[in-house]
Amino acid sequence: MITAAVTAGTSHDFHVYGWFQNGMEDLRVTPLWHSASGSELSGDIPSARFDCGVAYSEGKFILWGGHTGTNRDSRIINELDDRVYILDTVRGTWTSSQHRSKYPSQPTGRWGHSATMVGRKFTVFGGQFLHQLLDHLWVLDMESGSWDLVKPRPGFPKPAARLGHSCVAQSDEIFIFGGTNGRQCFKDLWKFNFDDRQWSELSPSGGSPPPRHGHAVALLNGVLYILGGRDGDDKDPHPQLVSALVVQWLRLEQTCFSCMASPVHVPWTPPGRETTPC
Repeated sequence: MITAAVTAGTSHDFHVYGWFQNGMEDLRVTPLWHSASGSELSGDIPSARFDCGVAYSEGKFILWGGHTGTNRDSRIINELDDRVYILDTVRGTWTSSQHRSKYPSQPTGRWGHSATMVGRKFTVFGGQFLHQLLDHLWVLDMESGSWDLVKPRPGFPKPAARLGHSCVAQSDEIFIFGGTNGRQCFKDLWKFNFDDRQWSELSPSGGSPPPRHGHAVALLNGVLYILGGRDGDDKDPHPQLVSALVVQWLRLEQTCFSCMASPVHVPWTPPGRETTPC
């Protein structure tokens, strides 16, 4: 399996970090693919990893978590990095910090989680720590450097623990789609509102996309675009890749799924990989 983390940058580009192919650790930026590694970047450069969470905010590329080993079944805790890495995309300089939370501990290192920005807050949901699937929602305040474990309102349903799902933010809400628990893939769509701290499962009209994990998403003008992924588990000897030429989207205001099957042409792309979206 080949996995990478992807996040949107400015209105003109997006960033791809790392993938599971002999420990690659480069950073690529579009629209004209550019690999930034080695002498082009300085500072505390993150080690090679896969299934990490990344996000972009105000010229900063933020990376947290991921698996730094070569085997997803590893029980070695030190292969799960829990430091926060921040790349200044103008200066090309990495910094890292071991943020301390007002809680007894910061979130444990993990892989397969999602990450996105809600305002100035770096938001992480789900993932896997060793053999434990997680359903926690953590928020890192980029100004104070403190982690906050968000506790949803009791008495309301919430998404099952998972990894390989996608997450995007709009205003003070995040949207979670898909993922897997290792036994089955999901196609459920959830919304979390930070004002009332409540999860809500959405039931879009038009039919949901097939279950999947390891897919990519993007949010543009209130429309959620879903691309690629897998519909089988990691133990399937013949996993099925969802067509990369089929783009499905959800108009958030109308909660109605539609589908487009038009090929998208680009001059060149990095080596094939699954994506762990932001």
